[in-house]
Amino acid sequence: MLYSIVETCKVNGVNPSQYLTYLFEQLAHAPSDLEPLMPWNFDKD
Repeated sequence: MLYSIVETCKVNGVNPSQYLTYLFEQLAHAPSDLEPLMPWNFDKD
C-alpha cells in the first residue's frame, strides 16, 4: 500500500517524503473526509 502511495505521488509530481510527512501529521487529527489528503490534492509549494 505504501508503494502505491509513493508511486501516486510521483505521477502527480509530488515529493513522496514531503507528502508522507504532511499526511501523517494530518491523520493524527483523524479527519472524517480523506479526499483533501490524497496526493493529487497536495499543494506542492
